[in-house]
Amino acid sequence: LALLELVTLPSVAEAVLAMAPPWLPLVAFAAVLSTPLVARTNDKTWAWANIDIRERLCCFVKVFLQSHDPVPWLRTRADWLGEALRGLCDRLVTAFVEDSFGDTLVAKALWAFAAPDMPTECREACWGMQDTAVLVLLSRSLPAQLSEELVWPLATYLSPHEEKE
Repeated sequence: LALLELVTLPSVAEAVLAMAPPWLPLVAFAAVLSTPLVARTNDKTWAWANIDIRERLCCFVKVFLQSHDPVPWLRTRADWLGEALRGLCDRLVTAFVEDSFGDTLVAKALWAFAAPDMPTECREACWGMQDTAVLVLLSRSLPAQLSEELVWPLATYLSPHEEKE
């Protein structure tokens, strides 16, 4: 929690954005949301379920993701990053459907993987090609009004797709 508070301070966030690769905030955000903080057999504690951590994660999204266009780095991503994104997407799908039962923060994170320049497998997972329950649950969990922001700027989801060779 202290690290999330520190990294979202304006001066620290500015330094992080200047030094870190542009994909790192999404990878970190998705990893935190899709991994239990405590993973005992019957007791999973999730970051999105803790009110204090959730508040900091929402701040993280505003500072590091909502105001930054991911299209340039998505279009030029290396193969290893595409594989990492596919793995994170799979983990988010599982956390979203099996553990969060439609949590809005997890839904917004998962929907980030529906952006046109994300790997095809991620887009297919978000659109329910592997499990229709994902799309049904997303439709109930995502904001219906444009006034509520998603993870990326709206233009990211509307940009034309350029197939990566």
